[in-house]
Amino acid sequence: MLSKSYLYVPKLSRSDSSLPKETTFSADIKREQIRLAFLHLPTMQLTSFLVALVLSFMVRHVVAFSSIVVWLLMIVAVVASRIVLYLQFVKVRQGSFSGERWEAAYLLLALCSGICWGLSAFLIFPTKDLGIMALFLLVIASLSAATTVSHSSIRRAPAAWIAPAMLPYAIRSVLGGGEPRYLLAILILIYLYTVLRYSFTHNNSITSAIELRFENLGLLEEVRRANALLNQDIAERKKAQEEKEKLIGDLTVALSKVKTLSGLLPICASCKKIRDDAGYWNQIEAYLRSHAEVEFSHGICPDCFATLYPEFND
Repeated sequence: MLSKSYLYVPKLSRSDSSLPKETTFSADIKREQIRLAFLHLPTMQLTSFLVALVLSFMVRHVVAFSSIVVWLLMIVAVVASRIVLYLQFVKVRQGSFSGERWEAAYLLLALCSGICWGLSAFLIFPTKDLGIMALFLLVIASLSAATTVSHSSIRRAPAAWIAPAMLPYAIRSVLGGGEPRYLLAILILIYLYTVLRYSFTHNNSITSAIELRFENLGLLEEVRRANALLNQDIAERKKAQEEKEKLIGDLTVALSKVKTLSGLLPICASCKKIRDDAGYWNQIEAYLRSHAEVEFSHGICPDCFATLYPEFND
């Protein structure tokens, strides 16, 4: 199952124009598969260690103590190695790391862990007690099922653990002889085949889900980019329209303050009155005041002053 909080979208690789789109897309999927596998690693290692302790305690009276110690030390070494690997991965998991390198390291330690658990069939497996044998096989089967879930994001990881862990139990059962043990070996092989087939099917489902998630995120990013372009564009056009309307408004105000006279003005040659459009004769001051931004201040020119007031002209 995909964890929403654990999904990263490496933008750097997608923007790298030097690589084909299919190559970067596959690399993104590989990295997400690695992240999902490492997500379950700490829990699986803790569980593995606790189960090993319980099994060792169960056979302490029927198996040599030295064999128990050797097997537990191998389990501890593998658990510690996988935890160290996990801590190293935590430092790079958010970046564009090499998926192939981390996958190889994960598979190698999964194989080592499976081998250690498989060796328990020869070191601490009590072949003379069918009841404890059945309990051992139940534990191994349960760990195999859990491994199928936790390791399936990496296609070969479940097989790397399950095959070396379960095959030795089938071999050990056959070597023990007797019909019950032969039947037990057959059941182990059938179960091994079933969980491996299921792991591959589960891997296909996880990979398809990751591909779909990345495709949806890619489409969402394109939609957001298109919306962003549609919105500088809408904002730019709105700004241009506002500037245009402001300019028209300014011109309208300016024109409203300007009054001009043009064309032919009928004017009386004697009294100097002007005839308006309605046919009325108006004083020149009144006509100009209504048709132009002018005001009159009255005075007397020198010639008129001399004519009207000759007594003051001496």
